[in-house]
Amino acid sequence: MLAKDYLLALRERESIKREFESALEQCDALLTPTTKTVAPRVDRIDQSTTAAGFTRPANLLDCCALSLPSGLSSEALPTSLQIVCRGYDEASALRIGWAYEQATEWHRNMPKDLQ
Repeated sequence: MLAKDYLLALRERESIKREFESALEQCDALLTPTTKTVAPRVDRIDQSTTAAGFTRPANLLDCCALSLPSGLSSEALPTSLQIVCRGYDEASALRIGWAYEQATEWHRNMPKDLQ
């Protein structure tokens, strides 16, 4: 990559970050699924792909994020919730995550084969 292209990409990233910060000005956090699908069964994991489509934007935007268990699929595979907060606002992400855990029991569930 040429240096000028890299610098242009950094400038575009800063513009996207400002736009995102503006959109979330009146919000404490953005809640999304952590991944598009439930966790795959271990014997079906393909190491050549990744399910990071929802987590990469938080990294790009210098946000902090926390993922927590949020349920089980009909096949008893785990799902998760991602809490995205402004950059360097880990305290808010942790506070929201703690409140979510107090209101649910998902973080206490263990797969039957591990009990």
